[in-house]
Amino acid sequence: MKDLDNQIEEIRTELCQNPNFIPRLLFDSIDLDQKNYITLNDFRLYLNNHFLPFEEQCLRRLIHNFDKDKDFSIDFEEFLGLVLTKFNLLIYSLVKYGFNNSSFL
Repeated sequence: MKDLDNQIEEIRTELCQNPNFIPRLLFDSIDLDQKNYITLNDFRLYLNNHFLPFEEQCLRRLIHNFDKDKDFSIDFEEFLGLVLTKFNLLIYSLVKYGFNNSSFL
């Protein structure tokens, strides 16, 4: 269980590793069909295309953990929770304290 949690945290960290990280742009680059939500297949395709290793079980758990409305997909609000890794304090503080600049988020 702990190993799976570490793998999830690694995926979350990799997603926002770019120093010019903008959550909305990342979300849109994963949601290629512009559905306004991300599915397991969307994540799988994105991770494969960016050569980021993952285990299927880990990816399923990642979605399960952050899918607050349990519709088997991640909308943008849920996605913000996903990318708020413990290593991304800037994004965390901007979202937590209500910074609402759409060009950033």
